[in-house]
Amino acid sequence: MTVLIDILCVFVGGGLGALARYGVTLIPFHSESLGGFPLLTFLINFVGSFLIGLLDSLIGEKVLKERWTTFGKIGLMGGFTTFSSFSLDAMKLFENKRFLTGSLYVLLSVTLCLLGCFLGQLCGKAISSRLGIRK
Repeated sequence: MTVLIDILCVFVGGGLGALARYGVTLIPFHSESLGGFPLLTFLINFVGSFLIGLLDSLIGEKVLKERWTTFGKIGLMGGFTTFSSFSLDAMKLFENKRFLTGSLYVLLSVTLCLLGCFLGQLCGKAISSRLGIRK
């Protein structure tokens, strides 16, 4: 029964994450104003990295139950984040000989998404501490 619940959690979380991702694509934005820099994909990756770090910390600190791993980290964030889109965007920039923009995009995405994950974990620990929850 537990495996079925996990599958349902991933299914529902993934669907909600994908819907949230689609919602972001509806934001009117023209990347030409930034030299073709794929800002929306970049922001989704940063926010997703922050949120997965926050979820990981809150689960590890026992603020959230372990069930949030399958629903939140695997399902919701898996459906929301766009690292595959990130890779494709970067490749297209390089294919179009936009090496500076492509390199900047890769460098900023990886660096700031790692920072987002770290900050999410710090926030989770602060929330845990504030609530008086100990491991």
